[in-house]
Amino acid sequence: MPREFLELLGKGDLTEIGLGDHTSGAMTIMFSDIRGFTSLSETLAPEETFDFINMYFGKISPIVREYSGLVDKYLGDAIMAIFPRSPEDALRAALAMRERLAGLNGSRTEA
Repeated sequence: MPREFLELLGKGDLTEIGLGDHTSGAMTIMFSDIRGFTSLSETLAPEETFDFINMYFGKISPIVREYSGLVDKYLGDAIMAIFPRSPEDALRAALAMRERLAGLNGSRTEA
């Protein structure tokens, strides 16, 4: 469990969490997925699909953290992230993700 989740719950470590522990507050939630992933994955072998999605998450997920966000979960080819500080963090992360994606797409077409 990421340290940031523990902080949001006001807990020092995982052993302090109990069933039903929760917190509430204003935060921004971002969902991001890969456009056309189903069609793309149909052209790849299972190993290639696995390698592709891991490469993608490896390049995109750190951006969420760079902008004070937390990846809440991975849903197939999608990322659900929360940004507890401000909506601007989520917007900046989304712009940085688009920029990184442009580089990834460029390197894929060159290969």
